[in-house]
Amino acid sequence: MQRDPYDRRHLAIFKEKKEVGKDTYEFFFQMEDAFSYQPGQYVWLELLNADPAVPGGNRRAMSLASLPDGSGLLSMIFRIGKTAFKRLALELEPGAEVMIEGPFGSSFLFPDDEATPLVLIAGGVGVAPFIALMRAAIDSGSSRKITIICSDDSPERMPCHNDLRDVIKRSATITSHVFYRKLEKGDLGAVEDLSKALVYVAGPSGMVDYTVDLLRSIGVKDDQMRFEANYPSARHGSIGELIDAAYHRNPEWSPEYIFRAALEDSSNHSIITDTNGYIVFANRAARQITGYSFEEMKDRTPRLWGGLMSKEFYQDMWKKLAAGQIFHGEIVNRRKSGEPYYTLAHISPIFGPEGTVVGFIGTEEDVTMQKMAERELEEASRMESEFISIASHQLRTPMTAIKWVIERFTKKEQMSPKGKEYLNDIHTSVNSLTALVDLLLNVSRIEGGEVSISPQAMDVVGFLRSYFTECAPLCEKKNIKFTFTASDETIQAVTDTTALRNIIQSILSNAIEYTPQDGSITASIKKEKDTFLLTVQDTGIGIPPEEQGGIGQKFSRASNAKLIKADGTGLGVFIAYQAANLLGGRIWFESELGKGTTFFVRLPLRSEGKEGKKSLA
Repeated sequence: MQRDPYDRRHLAIFKEKKEVGKDTYEFFFQMEDAFSYQPGQYVWLELLNADPAVPGGNRRAMSLASLPDGSGLLSMIFRIGKTAFKRLALELEPGAEVMIEGPFGSSFLFPDDEATPLVLIAGGVGVAPFIALMRAAIDSGSSRKITIICSDDSPERMPCHNDLRDVIKRSATITSHVFYRKLEKGDLGAVEDLSKALVYVAGPSGMVDYTVDLLRSIGVKDDQMRFEANYPSARHGSIGELIDAAYHRNPEWSPEYIFRAALEDSSNHSIITDTNGYIVFANRAARQITGYSFEEMKDRTPRLWGGLMSKEFYQDMWKKLAAGQIFHGEIVNRRKSGEPYYTLAHISPIFGPEGTVVGFIGTEEDVTMQKMAERELEEASRMESEFISIASHQLRTPMTAIKWVIERFTKKEQMSPKGKEYLNDIHTSVNSLTALVDLLLNVSRIEGGEVSISPQAMDVVGFLRSYFTECAPLCEKKNIKFTFTASDETIQAVTDTTALRNIIQSILSNAIEYTPQDGSITASIKKEKDTFLLTVQDTGIGIPPEEQGGIGQKFSRASNAKLIKADGTGLGVFIAYQAANLLGGRIWFESELGKGTTFFVRLPLRSEGKEGKKSLA
């Protein structure tokens, strides 16, 4: 069964834990299936031995201290506390199953520019992702300058003290500073290249706030700083403080009360966050839809139920919000119960009196039911394609029999001239019906994703000359001048002949059909580096400019083409486009109304094979 692309949950087995500092342990988990991540990312750890209803829930975001070495062994660093989650984590026995969801996060990944220095500031177990980053830098032979600054209460509590010492010994470009006290302004001011560096900060929320104040005081700009788990708080004078004041005062018919009631009773999930995304308000719908209480949401970010979209999605979202723009998007989230759901999200900046952004308001409309309806429609479409396929197959047998009878009559029976004329009409109609059945079969197979591609070695020039010879009588009937040129006498390719024939047949038959009497068609083929380019140019009716965007879609036909041939299906070009895609190529065209159309087909000299139940007809 194909895995849901939004399902990032993986079963893992707890292997062991080892003490890496006072009250601090490194936990090791063995993944049960393939798991890919980058140094600096985090996962959600779900304890299956805990009830989700325990205070704070049975999931936590945990940084990865391990490297993606292909072994599937993940490590995370815990500092023991009084929470139910950490108590239950300590009770894990080797062999216990846990659920790991991820990976997530892009804040602590290596910047693309190798010349950008990194300054890593860690408090306590915040060192975990930085150990992974430094190990990865050493293993890759990176020359990037990295400075790590760690602070903790004492040498005994400092996590992974030996690991840090080992990393520093192995690299000439990594510098370490360890302090068993709170950081001071001078500690940071002495760091080389700090003004050019990206500064990653990880640790408890109080440590992050304090460190950010120090960094700002020595001129480090906010856009140089990156955070993953805990962001610096923005409570004083912020929108969170204002909402707290309005929300807790006695209800009365004041603007604040109306504001609170409108948000609280809205049927759409609504939250308000500060500028770092920390939740300061969540209405009833948000609590009902996600399954989390406000106490569980407060001072957490929406990744509590989100984080399932791609890194590029969130980068685009924050880029727009940072520019003061409104963000709209379809998002897949996960309720506290673990059930995924679909929403249409709208996030707007909230501007303070001086025009600066002081927070964000986000609303989500649950569209899970609509998504289910869309899937039902897709299923109905699949069944329709299946019916067309079955019906087409059933039609082919009697049509083959009719053709056989016609041939018998033609060869062995004495018939009057009028009888022969009737028989020819029947034969023409059967051929047309056979062509239509082949089109329907091809559409059904393409939409069902069951088309096989079986490339074989061939001379494309010879293949085209043979096909064009077959079409010569059709051109002669309309006195159309046909010319074919090739850049090489032979062009050897490995491709699927049936798919190639479908492409040529569709494009050339349309060129002949819609080119008037005494017109001309020019075909050419040119070998390029790893591809060949087939061009078919006609002096036909052309395609209206406003209708060109629909060409290549199923059942799409230009309005002037319908006037010339009312019974066309619009399926031939659709099949040609899909066949080119299956071969690893593409089709495009240029057209001028009343003057003609030129189709271009670029295909690789060597197409990849594809397994499927059926080939194109």
